[in-house]
Amino acid sequence: MTIQDWPGGLYYPDHSGDPTPSAVRHILDADGEKCALIFQCPKDGTLTDVVFRTSVVAQDTNGLKISFQTVDVTTGLPDGVVDQSVVQAVASNTWYEVTMGASRVVTAGEVLAVVIEFDSWAGSDDVDISALTHSYNEWHDSNSIYGAFHNATSWAVSTMNMALGLKYSDASYESFGPASGTLTAAGALTFNSGDTPDEYGNVITLPSPARCCGIWASVDADNDFDLVLYDSDGSTVLGTTSFDKDIKYGSSYGVLLARFDPVDLAKDTEYRMAIKPGASDIRIMRYFMYAQNTTPGGASCHLTSQTGGGGWSETSTERIVMGLLLTGFDDGVGGGAASGARNPLGGPIG
Repeated sequence: MTIQDWPGGLYYPDHSGDPTPSAVRHILDADGEKCALIFQCPKDGTLTDVVFRTSVVAQDTNGLKISFQTVDVTTGLPDGVVDQSVVQAVASNTWYEVTMGASRVVTAGEVLAVVIEFDSWAGSDDVDISALTHSYNEWHDSNSIYGAFHNATSWAVSTMNMALGLKYSDASYESFGPASGTLTAAGALTFNSGDTPDEYGNVITLPSPARCCGIWASVDADNDFDLVLYDSDGSTVLGTTSFDKDIKYGSSYGVLLARFDPVDLAKDTEYRMAIKPGASDIRIMRYFMYAQNTTPGGASCHLTSQTGGGGWSETSTERIVMGLLLTGFDDGVGGGAASGARNPLGGPIG
């Protein structure tokens, strides 16, 4: 097995194109209102479960109905016919993994909608469904994965994508693409070298050997900081780059890329990418995430933090808006990943 260079490389996990993802929500507070996500099924198989998240729930009298619906080929919106469905009572700020009343056989690339609405609306019912906002010019998959809202009269395309994931009958969890899945914005973290913690980042495990030569991160870099890649022991530095606050484009949040000498990373091994500020504050963005592979990059990529180099702690339900720049991958010659193995983005390995 040999790691071969991929010119230009790729970000893993990818970012949404928006360095400051907004925590938005579909507000269901009237009879007949619905929200939906339209997407292409990520692989052949049988869908059994849907993952979604609530924001504020002021009142939920009779539960929410979650359904699969066919997409009308003339409008690109749900056809209004409830196929497989389930009713779920909900509370505020909670992830739900619901098993549909019946499974649905799908093929990869099939266009489908998940629709959420009240099972039976009662006066004063008010439920918010977590989503991310996006620009169609920024998200590379946003013209084929998009939200919709029904105002009790008609459907219209929305700039908000529900935080949504799927589970298949083979127990696999799938996201829809490199920038879509069970993520929703959790707001900023402001910190410096005198705070507890004084380092934030993500722990990550790769599904195949790869070559890494950088880290990208969404940072409001009003002051100097370092981006660091740590080995599996959590302390050995594999790569690091220092940022000067005066050498960047713009004065607000942006995706910054730290380049360092390439280093080869092993599969199934925990590495940590971290942001280390100096004595003055910087701000970084983070997501809430569902701790399964419905999230781009997989459940293994989640928030990690430490203070004074004293040891890392982890938060499996959050993630910093950052990732790796990978520029080489195992060619699979002479063994390695099994044919047909899948990575957390839904594509083949090797």
